[in-house]
Amino acid sequence: MAQYKIFRQDGSAMVVEADTHLDALRDLYRSRSDLKITEVEGKDANHFVQGPRAVKTYKVEKILTLDEQIERDSAILMKMARELYLKVEKKYLPDDVYGLDNCGDYQLFMWFEALLETIGLQTGIKMLTIKKYIADLILAQKKIDAKVLYAYVDRNVDFDKIQQSVDIRSDFATALKKVKRGTDLSDILGYAFSDTDIKHLAELHKANKYRSKIESLLEDCNFHTECGDFAEHDYDKYLKY
Repeated sequence: MAQYKIFRQDGSAMVVEADTHLDALRDLYRSRSDLKITEVEGKDANHFVQGPRAVKTYKVEKILTLDEQIERDSAILMKMARELYLKVEKKYLPDDVYGLDNCGDYQLFMWFEALLETIGLQTGIKMLTIKKYIADLILAQKKIDAKVLYAYVDRNVDFDKIQQSVDIRSDFATALKKVKRGTDLSDILGYAFSDTDIKHLAELHKANKYRSKIESLLEDCNFHTECGDFAEHDYDKYLKY
């Protein structure tokens, strides 16, 4: 069952729950068995109700759920998300604008999350601040319902997880101290490390801090070579970054 909005000829409207457009009108006239309710094509009316003395026309629209709106508007939502990416990149990394020329639509939100993590690591700006900026951009645009675009972005960009990742990469020692096992950090980090991350882990391992946790973390993320080198105290090539 869905919600339908019925627009009367005088401009007023009412909302009813029904299975179809026709059922919505039948509900409106449920006490009248003498009426014929028919679906028609038209810009201003898509149904008419024919009685013994008159014909009334109605516009009946299904009230789409948020999921249905996102599915319907997927193309423009993707276009708007790409525009948001470029505006965020230009604002927070003005000297390092890369753009999206080589980014397919299926990659966009992976790129978006990587961009936000880079901003967090390079500038120290919190995700809550960036999220508010994105929300302001969404409210300012007039191309699509703001709540639909906001939901679309929020469903595809995990701001909380990005902030967690930034916090860990900014201070591996504190993060490793807080967990029971190094593998507890793997998922938050996306099972990936930059050269700078490996350098920080090498520094900690060389200083004899959290060695078992670091090795289990590296193994869990498939950084087997680095883990083996650390175990052999071979750090030089990692400390040069």
